[in-house]
Amino acid sequence: MATTSEVRRNNIAAIRRLLWQGGPLSKKDMATELGLSVATCNTLLNNMAARGEAILEPRRTGSAGRGGFCYRASEDYASIVVAEIDLHGDERVFHAKVLSFTGSVLNALDATLPHLDGGELITLIERACSLLGNVRQIVLGVPGTVREGVIDHCDVPELNGVELEASVAGRLGLPIHIENDMHLKATGYCHERCDRDEVATLANFPPHVLPGTATVHAGKPIRGAHGFAGMVGFLPFEETGAPMSRERELELLDIETCRPIIAHAVASLCAVLNPDVIVLTGGLLDETCTTWLREACSRTLPEEFLPEFRFEQDFNRYYLIGMHQTALSYLERTL
Repeated sequence: MATTSEVRRNNIAAIRRLLWQGGPLSKKDMATELGLSVATCNTLLNNMAARGEAILEPRRTGSAGRGGFCYRASEDYASIVVAEIDLHGDERVFHAKVLSFTGSVLNALDATLPHLDGGELITLIERACSLLGNVRQIVLGVPGTVREGVIDHCDVPELNGVELEASVAGRLGLPIHIENDMHLKATGYCHERCDRDEVATLANFPPHVLPGTATVHAGKPIRGAHGFAGMVGFLPFEETGAPMSRERELELLDIETCRPIIAHAVASLCAVLNPDVIVLTGGLLDETCTTWLREACSRTLPEEFLPEFRFEQDFNRYYLIGMHQTALSYLERTL
């Protein structure tokens, strides 16, 4: 049985989640939504308002014009830094945004560098955090795997083996969560576009880069035991009956020769994960991919078990949503 303090903590977390959605709510609205008493909501909201986390403001309610009050999250109470790393040709690109808890963009920092090692990355994160100075959580997306705070198999090779979580905590004294970029995009997409009980897989096929996928269920990415889940570029592809090298695979991931590799990867996802939907993106694909991939998968898989195929030109907006939602999930545990 939960203790009184645990119940109180859970109630506060539930109220925060409602406030973080951005809309003003009355005590009665929250009590109805959360199944709490109005008195409980009143006490907790007053405490949150006293420390600046929530703002009480007047609101006109009812057809008779009676005055009422509602609460909303304070945009100035604290902030989140969300950052991403990408590789554009030979250049390393760093994008960071400072967000309010409701997801409003308060500031931003962008940098393009020929080289980006662990020390340079920490400096950029520190600069982003200094833009407002009231940061409570950092989330970083990387094009690679992350295990116990250590980056590996990254498209930016100088970051492989960097123990970033411990380094940031030691230097900045702030909590950071590092996540594979596809996991974050999938989290954002599912938050916006999927029912909570759906199993959704995002599959990204860029030219001459190992493809990656991410699967989300109940709002959480399936990371696997070592954060390696979804790395379909490492599947055992073959050519003329012999194992294919990674170098040959990268060569064949070209607009003219990519279809057999993509079809193999997507059919494997259908058979192993059996998702409700596979969302396809990347420079090797266009709107026609949903048709030819369904045809290719149906040659080896029963039609009734094939998922819905969707194509998305750009996942960038879902990336930001995924980083924001991930930051909130960690904030719930620490505030």
